[in-house]
Amino acid sequence: MKNLLFFLISIVSIQCLHAQKPEKESSDKPNTINRQFSEPKEKQKRAPENSYKIISIERDTTYIDTSLTIKKHYKFNYLRKDDFELENFVNIGSPYNQLSKQNSNFRSTPTFGAEVRSLGLYDLEDIYYYQVATPYTELFFKTALEQGQQMDAFVTFNTKPHFNMSFRYRGIRSLGSYQNMLTSTKSFQGTFSYSLPNNKYVVNGHYTNERLLNNENGGLSDAGLDAFLNIGEESNDRAIIGVEFENAENTLDARRILFDHEYRFVKPDTLGNGKLALNHQIEYAKTTYWFTQTTPDETYFGTAQQSDDEFTDEVILQEVKNKLGLSFTFKDIGAFNLFTRYSFFNYGYDNLYVVATDTDGDSVVDSYEVAVTNRIIDRALSVGGSYKNSFKSFEVAADFENIIDGNFSNQFFQGRASYQLNSGYKLQAGYQIKSEAPSFMKQLYQSNYIDYYWDNQFENTLTNTLSVALQHDKRISLKASYSLIDNYTYYDRVLSSYQLTQDEIDDEILVPMVSSPSQYSGTLGVLKLKAFNEVGYEHFRLANTIMFQQISGDENNVYNVPSFVTRNSLYYQGKVFQKAMFLQTGIDFKWFSKYYADGYDPLIAEYYIQNEQEIGGYPMLDLFLNARVRQTRIYFNLENFHNLFLGQNNDLVAPNYASRDMLLRFGLVWNFFL
Repeated sequence: MKNLLFFLISIVSIQCLHAQKPEKESSDKPNTINRQFSEPKEKQKRAPENSYKIISIERDTTYIDTSLTIKKHYKFNYLRKDDFELENFVNIGSPYNQLSKQNSNFRSTPTFGAEVRSLGLYDLEDIYYYQVATPYTELFFKTALEQGQQMDAFVTFNTKPHFNMSFRYRGIRSLGSYQNMLTSTKSFQGTFSYSLPNNKYVVNGHYTNERLLNNENGGLSDAGLDAFLNIGEESNDRAIIGVEFENAENTLDARRILFDHEYRFVKPDTLGNGKLALNHQIEYAKTTYWFTQTTPDETYFGTAQQSDDEFTDEVILQEVKNKLGLSFTFKDIGAFNLFTRYSFFNYGYDNLYVVATDTDGDSVVDSYEVAVTNRIIDRALSVGGSYKNSFKSFEVAADFENIIDGNFSNQFFQGRASYQLNSGYKLQAGYQIKSEAPSFMKQLYQSNYIDYYWDNQFENTLTNTLSVALQHDKRISLKASYSLIDNYTYYDRVLSSYQLTQDEIDDEILVPMVSSPSQYSGTLGVLKLKAFNEVGYEHFRLANTIMFQQISGDENNVYNVPSFVTRNSLYYQGKVFQKAMFLQTGIDFKWFSKYYADGYDPLIAEYYIQNEQEIGGYPMLDLFLNARVRQTRIYFNLENFHNLFLGQNNDLVAPNYASRDMLLRFGLVWNFFL
C-alpha cells in the first residue's frame, strides 16, 4: 500500500509540474540543446463539453463533468451517490442503515426483496448511454478496510458518429475489522446506442451482471458487545471481539438485458414539435438470492429442519417485460406518450415443503399430507402514459400506469408543475398516488429455519404524497413533502417456536427472536423537510444539509426514523501551485437525533423494526483534503476522527452492530479524453 501511495503521489506531482508555466531561460547563453529539435506541435484542443453527452433511459441529456465540488465529495463512496440519508455499517460494501425511508420508483410488479443488499444494485434509472466526440475513460479507486480495495473502471467510445459503446466494471473487496465480515462485489455493465444518420430510428440497449457477496456474523455477541462498549485494551483488537456466528454468507446475483428502440414516422423540428414515433422496450431480468451456513445456528434463527450439515436457502425471480408505446408532440399542446406493458414473472423455490396439522393445531414439519406453495407465477397487463408541456416559464407534466389484468392491482399517478422565477430560482409542486403490492420476499419465503417460512396475502400499500420545492443550482434547495401511507408492510420481531433443551434452560438461554413480515392496519403520516444551502466568503465556504421528519399515527412504532439529521461542511477551496492544482480541504460534521434504528437480519438481508435500543445522538467528524489536477480528482479522508479525542469508539450503527472506527482512506477519479 505504501508503494501504491508513493506511485500515485508521484504521478500527481509530475502532473502539477507539467501544468505549471516554465520560467523564461536566461538570454546570456544560447540554448544549443533546443536547437537540435524542431518546435513542438501545438497541442490539439479537446472537443467542447457538449460533445460528451450522457443520455438517460428517458432520453434526457446531460454532459460529462470533471469539476471538483462539495457535491462530488459527498458522492465519493461505495454507492457513488450522496448518502446523507443513510448511515454506513462498519465495512465497505456492507449494509446501510436508513435515516430516512428510501422511496423507490414505481414498479408495475412487486420488487424482489432483500432491500438492504438491493441498495448496491444498478436500477434502470442508473444506466446511462453516451455520445462522445472522442473516447472517454474514467477510473475510480478508493482504499477499503483492512485488506482490499474499491475500484470502478469505465470507458465509452463512438466507433462511428451514430454508434456508441460503453463498458463499466466495478470490483470491491474488503476484509473488515471484525470476524467473518468479508465483502465482495463484482459488477459488469455494457451499453450500446445507435441511430440512423437521419435520426428516424434510435436504439439503446444494455446488459448488467452483478454479484454482491457478504460474509455474515450476526453482529456482536453479548460478550462481544460488552467488550466493545466498555473501554479496555482487550476491546481495541476488533478481530478478537466475539460475534454471533462465523459460518454464514449471503449473495445477491442480478442480471438484466434491455433493448429499447424507437422509430420516428415524423421527425420533430428543432423545438421538438411535430413528432410521431412508435417505441418498444423489452427487458429480461433474473435475480437470485442465497443464504449459506455451514452449520445452522438454532439459538439465533430458531429450529432448523436440517440441523447438522451445511445448507443453502435459494430463491429466484425471473421477469420478462414488453412495453409498446406511441409518442406524439403537437405545437402548443404538448408531448404525449401512451403505452401498454405486458409482464411475466416467475418467483419461488425448487424445494417443495409439506406441512400437516396435528390435533392441537400446531404445524408439524416432515409430514407428507399437504404440499405448501413454493412459487408465484403470474402475468400482468398494464396501460399507461405521460404528458409534458411548457408555457414560457411554466411547465407541467403527468404520468400514470394501471394494471388492468392480473392478480396484482398496482396503480400509479403523478402530476407536477414548475415555474421558473427570476434570478435562477425554480418553484415546483407535485402530487403522487401509488398502490403497490409488497415485495415477493414478504409474500412468500422458505428457509431451512422453520420460523422463516411464510405465505402471506397482503393488501397493497397505498401512498399519497404532496410535495413542494424551491431550488437554485448554486444557492439553495428546499424540499417539503407530506405522505399518507396505508397498509404499510414491514418486518417485525416475534418469538421463535424454538424448543429449549433442559441444559439450555439451566444455562438461562433465551428463546430467539426472528423476523416475520407484517402489515400495519392504520394510516401513517410522514412529514419530511429537507434543505441544502452553501454560503461562502472569499476562499472559505460552508455547506449545510438539514432534514426534519415527523411521524404521526404510528401507534405501534413501525416507522422509525430520526427527527433531525444534519450535515455541515466547513472548507477552504482555491488554486495553489501557481494555479496548477485546485485544492479543497475542510471538515464534515454529521449528527442525527436518537431513534430506534431498524435492525438487520442477515438471513433475509432485510431491515426489521425494534423498540429497545436507541441509536444516534453522537457527533461524527471527518477531515478531508481533495484536489484536482487537470482531469484528475484526488481524495484523502480521515473518517470518524472524533474517536481520536474520545479515545474509544463505542457507538452502534444498528442493534449489536458497531460503527466504523477512525480510518484514513485515499482515492482518486481519473478522467481521460483522447
